[in-house]
Amino acid sequence: TWRDPDFSEFAGVNPVFRYIISSRIHWWESANDANQVFSVGIMANNIWVMFQAFAFGALLGIGTLWAMAFNGALIGAVLALTYRAGFGFDLVTFMVGHGVVELSCIFLAGGAGLLIGSAILLPGDLSRADALRLRALDAIRLIAGCVPLLIVAGTIEGFISPAPISPIIKFAIGITTGIALYSYLLLAGRETQQSVKSVPPAVASV
Repeated sequence: TWRDPDFSEFAGVNPVFRYIISSRIHWWESANDANQVFSVGIMANNIWVMFQAFAFGALLGIGTLWAMAFNGALIGAVLALTYRAGFGFDLVTFMVGHGVVELSCIFLAGGAGLLIGSAILLPGDLSRADALRLRALDAIRLIAGCVPLLIVAGTIEGFISPAPISPIIKFAIGITTGIALYSYLLLAGRETQQSVKSVPPAVASV
């Protein structure tokens, strides 16, 4: 896409959008005319993409990989086109406030989809039905946790990301939300696990 803009069509960028980018139009700024509508639309779209990545796991995980690759290629193509047009950093500034949480949720949804696919392909000592039932519970927990996070990301994207405020504020929001999210993902439940491990075997067997 960087060398040949026409290649972006293979990544899903339609000609009209390519024209908008080549005209150096900051399309996201139009959200300021109707922040609420834009925010709700973004939330609905992101939740739909998340459910696609999850549900396609039933296709042996291949559908999930395809959905992740397609969305990744689309984002990459748009970024390449905007950098080629000379305003890529402006797009990054728009994306950074909400993008950390939003993209993390999409990756988590992809992981949930692969859990479903792995239950079918690699059930282990369990029957496929039992493996699917157990892993589906973990996958559904991931998806359920992502929904409120995408609502937060959609709110940021609708009201803060397109706002004419300092890029420093937007980067600070992205960093702060990212730290909060990954602190929770990496640390939550650790104390419970450690307390369970510290229980003496004699007590645990009672």
